[in-house]
Amino acid sequence: MGGDPTHTLLLIMIGVVLLSAGVPASSAGTDHPTPALAGQGTHEVVPDPRRPLIYQVGLDSEHLFFLNASTGEIRWNETLSVGPSPTSIDFSADGNFLYIAVSGANETVLVDIDARTVVRTIPLSFSPLSVRHGRPDRLYVSGKGDSFVHIVNETTGAVITSFEPYAPFEVFLDASPNGTELLAHTHSGGVTSFRYSVTTDTPVLLASNNGVEGDSERVVVDWSERMMYVSGLDPYGIKRLSLDTLAVVQYYRTDAGATGVALLPERHLVFGLNAWGYESGLWAFNLSNGSMARQVHLGEEPSFVVASPFTETVLVWSPYGVRAFSIAPRISPRNPAPDTTAIEYPYYVSASVWTGIPIVTIDRAEIQVNGRQLQTSISGSDILSGLSYDPPVPVGTWHITAEVAWDSGSTAATWTAIVAPPPPTAGYDMHPRDPLFVGQTIHFDARYSYAYQGTITAYEWNFGDGSTATGAQVDVVYDQAGDYDVTLTVRTDIGDSNTASARIVVVVFPNVTLIPYTHPAGFRVLGPSSWNVSDNVPVGSSVVEIVFRGPSYQTGSTTVSIDARRDAAANESAAYLAGRVDLYVSELRQRGGILVVTEPATPRTIAGHEGRVFVAHDTYRGIAYEVALVVSATHERWWAILLTVDSDYLSVYDTMFDAMVDGFEITLASPGSPTFSLGSVPVILVASVAAVTGGTIGGIWWALRVRQKRRGTAEPRDSEGKRLP
Repeated sequence: MGGDPTHTLLLIMIGVVLLSAGVPASSAGTDHPTPALAGQGTHEVVPDPRRPLIYQVGLDSEHLFFLNASTGEIRWNETLSVGPSPTSIDFSADGNFLYIAVSGANETVLVDIDARTVVRTIPLSFSPLSVRHGRPDRLYVSGKGDSFVHIVNETTGAVITSFEPYAPFEVFLDASPNGTELLAHTHSGGVTSFRYSVTTDTPVLLASNNGVEGDSERVVVDWSERMMYVSGLDPYGIKRLSLDTLAVVQYYRTDAGATGVALLPERHLVFGLNAWGYESGLWAFNLSNGSMARQVHLGEEPSFVVASPFTETVLVWSPYGVRAFSIAPRISPRNPAPDTTAIEYPYYVSASVWTGIPIVTIDRAEIQVNGRQLQTSISGSDILSGLSYDPPVPVGTWHITAEVAWDSGSTAATWTAIVAPPPPTAGYDMHPRDPLFVGQTIHFDARYSYAYQGTITAYEWNFGDGSTATGAQVDVVYDQAGDYDVTLTVRTDIGDSNTASARIVVVVFPNVTLIPYTHPAGFRVLGPSSWNVSDNVPVGSSVVEIVFRGPSYQTGSTTVSIDARRDAAANESAAYLAGRVDLYVSELRQRGGILVVTEPATPRTIAGHEGRVFVAHDTYRGIAYEVALVVSATHERWWAILLTVDSDYLSVYDTMFDAMVDGFEITLASPGSPTFSLGSVPVILVASVAAVTGGTIGGIWWALRVRQKRRGTAEPRDSEGKRLP
């Protein structure tokens, strides 16, 4: 896989949470791929027991590579050219130098590990395959392309002794730490092994076998325990052989496709791989009792495994990169990822938990953000999660600490991330919208605001006139005309905010001139001079005497109607008036919508008689009704004065309606009273009109004029005597 190896490994780490102890296989900023080790062997990849390093040859045609033993990351700036076609690595007796067999140059080079330099070249008369340090001034070197093993003078490179363990096969070598024993095994389809005494330059065969089924490039030797481990296919797993007898003494069985072996003798652990598609895995076995210490599902075909005794880390290579598993439990960041900016609020902070090899039982698990302990839980044994939204952690920089503890220790991870999700959207509606008048109640509704992340917990208003309010729904009344910038700020429980602003224009409600209108049904009323007026308007099965029609708003036109009703039983008692109120409310409900009486009926003297005034709203259609009822027992009548207006504009028409109610007069003569004709208007009416000259009611200018009754006779009338149109 090409490209940045950090990105390559990051995908692997996200995909498999179980590999939480792993870290990227290459440092950020490099342009080199993480190499796969398919086809390479334990003689080419060697862990350092005293340093956090792994040494590797065979990746290309000439270099020695230094790898981070905790991560598998190649330290590219330390790569050392050692010559063409290096084939194997071994340590010097003091562990400070490496012997590298360079088959393409017929030589072995000596590398100073700490200096990262080639300090000596040992010429050979043959092409080397496997090199091992031996007794003082001796190297044991096998030939590439032949079946010979040579005892070589380390100083001169001269061959002292040559022998052929098992023609015609190449052989790989392993030497005891003191250089007095040499193990040779064939590089062939199986592993045929020979152990020699090399206390002198004349080797003596001590033990051999007829071969075991296994991979000759996947062999590790433990001289301290005198054991040899071979990755094999029949049966699948690892074969454990005694160095003394070279016989198999134990099997560690894996699933199909065994393909690797690694050893940590001080931990009494041996590791195997199986490559079998999605069923592939890493296997760890306890050397003390042969039990399986842990199995890790990999989900892809691995190719090689190395165990570092210094870092106590097991590295597994596949065609997609390298993964690292620590022997000790470990915890690593998961979400939000370190040094990132989260554009969505992480409702859970999580870390990946690696419970070690063998698996330990976690006794305590904690996650803190900015010093605050989160409510935590472990799911699936490998994901530690902390609840970050109850209550929510504010957005911004999060300093995160995740820790787990078990009976013999603890481990923690700390990291920093920035949480910056999209801010909420502030938005509001208002009604009325236009026009807006001084003294009018304006309703603002911010429930159109929404949060991408978190929950809106605060609504803050500034109305541009020095007044403020809080809440999703608020009302405001402006005392002066002008242009005002209305600003809404919403805040969330995670510390985000957003502001929206709009300009509104508030004007003074225009003057309304009221003039008197007289109706032959026996009443006079003040009406707006600029409004349209209709007489005897059918409403349902009845007729309304006068309807004034004014400005239209969102729910329709504004009207004031006067309806006269005959009732021989009319009286001014509270019970009768209550009955008229109930009747009229019922009639309003018949108009449809959802009617709610918002201001119950209150007593009021109208035209010198008992009356009632109440307010109702059709909450479905947004219509307000203000009603004044007056009863005259003397005239056996009652009247209903009804203001119908958009609910948002009731407050601005309230004063006008009061003036109209106050100006209402009953012009009917009392029963038995004489009347005298003066043209077409009763004399009592004329006298009454003559007594009024004009004035101001409630700040509304009004003037009087007489509305003459239309001429004509024998007009059709309804059951109450009302003229039909």
